[in-house]
Amino acid sequence: MAWFSLSGVQLHAIVLAAGLIVSGVLAVITWIYRARPASPGQMPVAPPSPEAEADAALRRELRAQVAFLSRILNELPPADSSRLTEAILNGDDLRDFSFPRFRALVSELDAASDSAAAMVETNMSWLGALIREVRSKRSGLHYDWTSFPRRRYNEVLRSLRPPLQQLASRLNDSARSQPGN
Repeated sequence: MAWFSLSGVQLHAIVLAAGLIVSGVLAVITWIYRARPASPGQMPVAPPSPEAEADAALRRELRAQVAFLSRILNELPPADSSRLTEAILNGDDLRDFSFPRFRALVSELDAASDSAAAMVETNMSWLGALIREVRSKRSGLHYDWTSFPRRRYNEVLRSLRPPLQQLASRLNDSARSQPGN
C-alpha cells in the first residue's frame, strides 16, 4: 500500500506540474500576441464621424437612384421594337420618383455632375410623361401609335445612357477615394 500512496502523490505532482506548464505557455502566447504591433489589415478602425456617415448615406441613396433610373432605361426598347407597347404599359412611369431629391443628391456629389443630372432629369421626366400619356388612353389600348414620337424617343434613350454612366462612374470613383474603402 505504501507504493500506492507514493505513486498517488507523484501522480498529483505530475498533473500539477503539467497544468502549470500549460498555463505558463498560454500566458506567454497571450503576452506575445498582445504585445506585437497590429498589421495594417488588422489595425483598429476609428469609427466614422457623423458627417462621414451622413455623406455615405447620401451616396448610397444616390447610387440606388442611379441604379433605378438605369434599370428603367434598360427596360425600354427602341421605338421600332415589337416589345415597345408591352414595355411602356408594364414599366415604371416615374410618377413617384423625386427628381428634386435626385438633383439635391447629385449637387452634394460634385458640381461637375450637375449638368448630367439636369439632362437625366429633363429626359427621364419627358419619358415618364410620355408613358403616362400612353397609359391614359384606356391602358394604352386606344393610344394613336402613329403619332408616337419615335425619333425623339430614340434620341432620348440614346442621350440618357452617357450621363447615367457618368454619375455611376463618379459615385464609384468617390467611393474608392474615401478612407476606409
